Amino acid sequence: MESTHVPNIEPPQITLDKYNEAYKNVYTLCTQRSLGQVTNSSKRPEALVYEMVEEALTKYYEKTVLGAVLAKSGVLRLIELARRQKSAHESIGKWLTKFLPFIERTFCSNHSKPTIKEMGMYLMP
Repeated sequence: MESTHVPNIEPPQITLDKYNEAYKNVYTLCTQRSLGQVTNSSKRPEALVYEMVEEALTKYYEKTVLGAVLAKSGVLRLIELARRQKSAHESIGKWLTKFLPFIERTFCSNHSKPTIKEMGMYLMP
């Protein structure tokens, strides 16, 4: 039987300065006690961030991943799905987990929500 090579998708590169800036912004947003002036919402900031991540992942998977997978058929469809799983999904999960560790440690465990990585696995087509 012939071996099938699954090509990688190169993850986007991020500089240390960009990472620090994004981390600081997300941390500040999630640790605010009152977000009423910004959103007029009764939800806690970490719940809003969690919902935004879920919405963004859903859109990404529906538009980008599902479109690419459904464009193929047969074995090529499985190869595309494996390729997306191996590189894009793992890269997204890794970076979101790095940006949102306090969401996973507090919000997910206190509210019986899946972690960011688990959410990505559930949403992945």
